[in-house]
Amino acid sequence: MTEKNYINFSDFAELAKLDIKPSQKIGFDEDTRSSDIDLILVNDMIDKVNYFLESSLCNANILDIGCGCSYFTNFLIDHSVSKHNNLFLLDSEEVLMNINTPSNNVTKIPGKFPMSNTLLNNLVGKVDLIILNSVIHHVLLENNLFNFIVSTIKYLDSFGIIYIGDLPNASMQNRQLDNYQETDYKRHSIQGDGRLNDSIILSLVSYFRGFGFNVYLMPKPQPYKFSHSREDLIITKI
Repeated sequence: MTEKNYINFSDFAELAKLDIKPSQKIGFDEDTRSSDIDLILVNDMIDKVNYFLESSLCNANILDIGCGCSYFTNFLIDHSVSKHNNLFLLDSEEVLMNINTPSNNVTKIPGKFPMSNTLLNNLVGKVDLIILNSVIHHVLLENNLFNFIVSTIKYLDSFGIIYIGDLPNASMQNRQLDNYQETDYKRHSIQGDGRLNDSIILSLVSYFRGFGFNVYLMPKPQPYKFSHSREDLIITKI
């Protein structure tokens, strides 16, 4: 299975209007991001985040930027309600219309990040967890990747965490193909083709560590079809 081409903010808004499966509205097929798989991915994210917290993720402020309207979002809402978290979902109005909010603790923020918004302004310095799940590679083609992530930091509280999930790494994919084809190791030239790769992702690690953050790369769970070519990046305040 090959990765889909990247689509932009407006494309996702158009997909959200269609009568298709939730997974298809975020650019995946149903087999890849089924309800069962998304539940595994949400639980995997929560386990990773909890590892860096002094206590489990409860009574927290969570900001999901580019939340989408997939099963993943629904499971995140369920978890947030059960743990009394305040969950803020930021995406286009078209996407947010697909999301039911069963609790006053779940707030929709329509718009394209970064932006000026009263709700967002009220969150400066108060967010325990920022989620950028399956988002960054779409940002890469339209914005400065580093500036985009930096613009989220002001919302973190003193011990906040940024979860940058589901990063497609073209270098990982090439290594997997080399192993599968039993070819000799060779370095692939993939810079400048609009894809994330080892060079860009490791530059992110180095950049934010240089500014005093702890940064960790972590694997995706095996049931996920792209576990061989995608990974998570977690940024924590020291």
